[in-house]
Amino acid sequence: MGKNLKKVIFSVLLLAAVIVVSPKDAKAAGKVWMAGFNDNSITIQWTPQSLNGYRVDGYYLEKIGTQEMIWQGSADTTQVTVQATKGYSGHIRLGYSYTYLATGKTYNGSVDSVYVNTTPADVAKNNFGITAAYANIKKVAFKVNKPEMATGVQLEVYNAKNKRVLSKTSTSMGYESMNVSKDMAYKYRARYYYTNRSNNQTYYGRWSNYRYFAMPSISGKTTNKKKGIKVVLKKGTGIKQYTVSVSKNSKSGFKKVKTVKVSKKKSYSFQITKNGKKKLKKGTYKIPGTIYVPSNVKIVCANGVKIKKTKATGTKKVKSTKFLFQMISEEKASGKQNTGKYAASKNASIQGNGKVIFDMGNVNGATAVFVGHASGITVSGVRFRNKKGGSYIWIEGSKNISVRQCVFERKKMCPV
Repeated sequence: MGKNLKKVIFSVLLLAAVIVVSPKDAKAAGKVWMAGFNDNSITIQWTPQSLNGYRVDGYYLEKIGTQEMIWQGSADTTQVTVQATKGYSGHIRLGYSYTYLATGKTYNGSVDSVYVNTTPADVAKNNFGITAAYANIKKVAFKVNKPEMATGVQLEVYNAKNKRVLSKTSTSMGYESMNVSKDMAYKYRARYYYTNRSNNQTYYGRWSNYRYFAMPSISGKTTNKKKGIKVVLKKGTGIKQYTVSVSKNSKSGFKKVKTVKVSKKKSYSFQITKNGKKKLKKGTYKIPGTIYVPSNVKIVCANGVKIKKTKATGTKKVKSTKFLFQMISEEKASGKQNTGKYAASKNASIQGNGKVIFDMGNVNGATAVFVGHASGITVSGVRFRNKKGGSYIWIEGSKNISVRQCVFERKKMCPV
């Protein structure tokens, strides 16, 4: 009898031990979902846990994968808003702590996980654009870089008549091509989207700012070395301005040489002169007029160059000028084009190598180098002498001007 009683007591104790270690009623019977989101926060909501024989002590949220705990709170909480960065998406697990009333021991359990997201990230300007343009077949190709957390991208293109000519939604967009009309302006924009894996809803981010392009009909004809190339552009639909850049390389090194504002004319023609270095060999140059230095031109004076300002033109029909050099194109200097806001010459320079002299010849009121409404101008390695009432270098309304390794003489010197 005693032995049988001991066996019964032992079995009861063993059963109790099993119940404490693996309580059957501890399985969660709840649900968790995303109740809302904005740019930098996510609201998560759940049904409260109710377990026979147990007391829920509190809840917590953690990221699946990293197990980073992002929130912990009381048992009476059923909704919480947590902070997250814009463009975030991922799985969040709702866990809870509870006490087994029969023994007073505490445990941790899992309710469920939910896929959440903030507002999709904005598409930065450097993350979308035109990757190729084919004028011969009138076609362009777009690319939109997609962040890892986004499900996909959406692209829209409108012509100058505000008609949508392309609308594309895709999980990847490395090369999306479309046909275009020449001499027609277009604008395009992009945005990211998420498809939430828990509720199967699609959420779109904000549209990017518009970017613009056109495929103009352009023709060019070489005239002569002095005049350069004659360029003709058509008016086009929705095109307000052309910016013309040139380079010897088809893929890089382009420099702006011309801005053409479009008005009522059907076509616009202009000359592009050769840019680059202009070398002056050793010798004395007498200049009664003005040497105009346009954008992207570098005048290099060799050792022994002497440029002298003079009033003698050799004819009564032509008068001398007060400027030796002027950092502007001849066309702009004539007043045919606006030169405000640094619109004169850009990225131009006068460089002396060795002994280089700019002699103002005591011409009353004359200036050696005039820099007005220009930018990125450099004057270096020049000795200035014999000014009378004028200036060696006159700078006004300009930016990024550099004058270095120059000598400015204060009185008349003996001829060299």
